[in-house]
Amino acid sequence: MKAYPQRCAKCLACQMICSLIHKGVVNPLEAYIKIRWIGDVETGIEFTDECTNCGVCAEFCQYGALEVD
Repeated sequence: MKAYPQRCAKCLACQMICSLIHKGVVNPLEAYIKIRWIGDVETGIEFTDECTNCGVCAEFCQYGALEVD
């Protein structure tokens, strides 16, 4: 997966769909992708070791912040 944090709108749609697909619950804390707020402007996007690079997060990102690499 490739991330473009500058494009992230912090909507958490990627985390919600990831947790739904992989864990059966809509809970950003259960997602394999983590969105971090760094100060007021910057965003950090990280993937956990459990991430399988399935691309569902990129498919649901409306802002182009994620791509399948």
